[in-house]
Amino acid sequence: MKENNGHAARRALSRRVGIVLVSFAVLLAILLAVKSHVRHKKPFSLSTRPHQPSRWGTRGRGGSMAYLSEAEVLEDILLAKLHLVDIRVEDADALQKASKASVTADSNTSYDHESATPYAGITGFFCTLDWSVHKLDPASTPMFRDLTAKSASCDGPRKMDLGKVVQAARERDSDINPRRVSSVHVLNLAAVVFHESRCGSTLVANILAGMNPAAHRVYSESPPPLHALKTVCGEDYSHCAKTISARILRDVVYLMSRSNDLKETRVFFKVQSLGSRNIEVFQQAFPATPWLFVYRDPVEILMSQLANGPRNANCVRPQRLHTQPTSVHRVWQHRGSSATTNLKTLSPEEYCAVHLATITETAVEQLQYGSQLQGVPINYASLKPMLLKRRCAVLT
Repeated sequence: MKENNGHAARRALSRRVGIVLVSFAVLLAILLAVKSHVRHKKPFSLSTRPHQPSRWGTRGRGGSMAYLSEAEVLEDILLAKLHLVDIRVEDADALQKASKASVTADSNTSYDHESATPYAGITGFFCTLDWSVHKLDPASTPMFRDLTAKSASCDGPRKMDLGKVVQAARERDSDINPRRVSSVHVLNLAAVVFHESRCGSTLVANILAGMNPAAHRVYSESPPPLHALKTVCGEDYSHCAKTISARILRDVVYLMSRSNDLKETRVFFKVQSLGSRNIEVFQQAFPATPWLFVYRDPVEILMSQLANGPRNANCVRPQRLHTQPTSVHRVWQHRGSSATTNLKTLSPEEYCAVHLATITETAVEQLQYGSQLQGVPINYASLKPMLLKRRCAVLT
């Protein structure tokens, strides 16, 4: 007999409701899985773009410091709890305008070069570096990128206007207030290491760190000094003058030399090999600071550079650029080579040799004829630990 009491209709309705609930549960599970994947996915970095020198990309407001206000971030910088790890030009027009204004102000005898900031449009990236990792075992973090990788807060550094931070830091450091007790002090810039690459410069940096781990802070190929030397103003200083580049370098080194560890007294920098092309600007910024130039038999350097194939060699990468570096053109022509020769047609070995020459010839020129004869050449062949320690001891 056909049921007509409503039970069949209720069972059908229950089945439909059950199907809807199951479907909703499946959809919810999918959404949660997608959300979890997105949350744990590594954020995109703008460092893959050639015009963005900073490796931090757009992550400047994330990580463990995301909850801090701008005022709190600045205060932590002034207390030397946060360290400068990179710089980037955010507004090239503002930088050029400020550079031109400072050139005009240079003729004014009342212009205070140290208190005024003759640049604008530059962003600094800040996070807390765990220096204990490097001091305990320099070989475990031989490069600055290794140190940032082992420093938790550097997953999400904060962005601040570099000029404003420098001005605030100088005002704080010059404020002599007996009521304010602070451990913040500026380390003595003991020496800077320049090199050709693949020549033992990392060993030199590690020895400088290991000679007195508690007192010495060593930056091994950190981005800010290199960007200040060559990237910000351009290789040919078309974006701003050498004097501006030198001032930015002084400010960058100043911020990176501030410490709240009373045991620290000296700071050392090992600059990337490309920075050796700009030793002149470094000497303009720090005329009284000693510097080392570590070099090696060029054939051995080329063999080391090309050991893993020409396409993987750092010295060959510029050859793939649309516009070749000015320094490469200059050396190529200086050697009597045809100015019409397309540098892209050179073999990897030839191009790598020209690249190396741009570094070596600049360093040799500054060693011989530099305005401040503070340079000390060190041959890779003589890098015996005891001998090197004695040479480094003279600097420290």
